[in-house]
Amino acid sequence: MTTRGNFDADATERPSERPAWLFSAREHAHSQHSRRVAPLRDEPAAGDSSTPSGQAALALLQAHAAAFLHHVPEARAGAASAAALLEMREAGRRLRTALDVFAGLLPEELRGLAADLERLNAPLGGLRALGTQMEVLVRLERDRAPLCVSPQDSAELAGLFREELLAARARLQAALAAPRCAALEEVLRRLLSGAFEPDCTRDGEPISRAAARLLKERFRAYRDLGDELSDDSPAADYHVLRTQSEAFCHALELFEHLFGRPARELLAKVARVDDLLCIHQDACFAISHLRSLASGRAASLSAATAFALGALAERHHRRSEDARRRFARAFLRTTGKRWRRLCAALGPG
Repeated sequence: MTTRGNFDADATERPSERPAWLFSAREHAHSQHSRRVAPLRDEPAAGDSSTPSGQAALALLQAHAAAFLHHVPEARAGAASAAALLEMREAGRRLRTALDVFAGLLPEELRGLAADLERLNAPLGGLRALGTQMEVLVRLERDRAPLCVSPQDSAELAGLFREELLAARARLQAALAAPRCAALEEVLRRLLSGAFEPDCTRDGEPISRAAARLLKERFRAYRDLGDELSDDSPAADYHVLRTQSEAFCHALELFEHLFGRPARELLAKVARVDDLLCIHQDACFAISHLRSLASGRAASLSAATAFALGALAERHHRRSEDARRRFARAFLRTTGKRWRRLCAALGPG
């Protein structure tokens, strides 16, 4: 099989082979927390616990900005691989986390970047979500007989998803071609050139002390939301916790080099929670998307294809229910002894 250079809708023509751009939710979540941005871990200014917070903040921002900008030209040309787009998306999300964490130390021009990064995250996330759904379609093909889906119906389904993928790719390229994206790139390149200085009035606090305070704040927000969830909680509540779990994961990633093993151990467990919440959220999005497809094209779809959409939706429903069942135990493993060990490393306060 030839690896495609972008999110190629035509790759669905060979459903028995897995296109290179297909990512399941589980793979996305694994890559999100297992890959590290190398400049962040190797950056001396960010790794010294006595470094002033503002200086460390700029070093971290520069590392993530470089990772993000690296993929922009290929993505704008439509030539970026799935892995590159995923790395670009995650670098952007980490950059937004760092901007949020260090907002009080940064000049106003840098603080304003978060909204522009969020605008790019939407089309990048849409492509990833469609890739997750296509993964399930590939599995549906593999299990064709028990699900009563004929090759003709599968081709019609593939055609529907090709249209969706082409539209999603067009939205991403339009966002990257917009003047606001060009302005965002310019600010990030100035950041890399050393054009910005931290707020001198708050730059004296060691990064280790600032990190300890910020991690405790993120943990409390994560724990309080998680404690309120039950098996009967609406999907929206799980989605809100997903936002907090992701923010806590990214904060742990920012500072794990400062606190060693306790931070790494907790990060592994919080990442597992975030994985489950990611699977749940992707499944809920897929169900809504499939229902929209079925209702919007009811007059043109064959009965068998409508049935296949229902079969896909049922698979996603089972994935969401499985993620809910496994969530409670995974969450408890993040709020007990591992958090207490990290607290001991963080110090009082």
